[in-house]
This record gives sequence, C-alpha cells and structure tokens, in this order.
Amino acid sequence: PSPTSFGTFVKKNEGGLKGMQYAQLIWADRHYHLQTCVQPQLSLGKIVVCDRYIDSSFVLQGFDGVSEEQIWELNKSFLRPDLNIILLADPEILQKRLQKRESLSAFEKRMTREEEIYMYRKAIDFLSRKNIPHIIYMNNTYDELQKNLKDATIRIHEMTG
Repeated sequence: PSPTSFGTFVKKNEGGLKGMQYAQLIWADRHYHLQTCVQPQLSLGKIVVCDRYIDSSFVLQGFDGVSEEQIWELNKSFLRPDLNIILLADPEILQKRLQKRESLSAFEKRMTREEEIYMYRKAIDFLSRKNIPHIIYMNNTYDELQKNLKDATIRIHEMTG
C-alpha cells in the first residue's frame, strides 16, 4: 500500500481481507496514490520512483488466489511505468533480512521466500508480454545497488527525454 492515509488504512486491514476483496482495496489505493501523488509530480516534469507497483500486485494477489487475468483487468488502465526495477535475492538472504524486522506483513508470514521469488519471476514474464520493461538486479550489495539504480535513472531519463 501507498504511504498515504488511505494506504495506511489498507495496510492495517491486510490480514482481514483476502483474494479479490483485498485486490480491489489495493486497486483503490493505487488509484488514489496515482491521482494525488504521482500524476501531480509527473505534470511538473519530475521523475517518480514508486516502491512496489503492479508487479507486487501480481505477486501478492496472485499468491492470494487472484488470477493473472483478474489482476491485469484491475490494473491495465493505470499509468504504465517507463521501467520496472525488480530487486531479487537468494531465499536465504531474504529470510535473514526478514528476521531483522520487528514485524512482518501477512503475506511475508504466509509466503516462503522461494514462493515470493517464483511469483516475481512469473509477474515479470506476464508483464513483459504486455510490453512493460523490467530490469532485474539479483543479490546486489548496497553499493552495487546504488550504482545500478543511478544507471537505471539515467536510462529512464534517456527514454523519456
């Protein structure tokens, strides 16, 4: 969910709704976030970076039993990103990172790291067929990631003019 007040409401209720009900709540939050945060910045000519977007819906709602086609139907009219950057790591690395957190989301508790990686790869395949470009970074250190993201930002700027 977004960092907006509506997104906070969605996050608080993530364990209480499942399947299509939760997917629709995520859809509403994404719509609100795009209208109130993303599109105003884009209209000013700024580059906007979002943490989680349609890919995450395919992972989380897909894991929750919503079909790829249903997820696509909910999200296909939204603004398409110029580039999706996916950060993946080996399951052991992901699990160690999660163990350092104070609390986990309902999905992080139910989903194994192997399932999460599988679902991201499946989402990338589906969205690539819809002409949504991706860059995948695997097992990057913080310094490598920082450099790669800087390079990706330059790439986005070149793509968008």
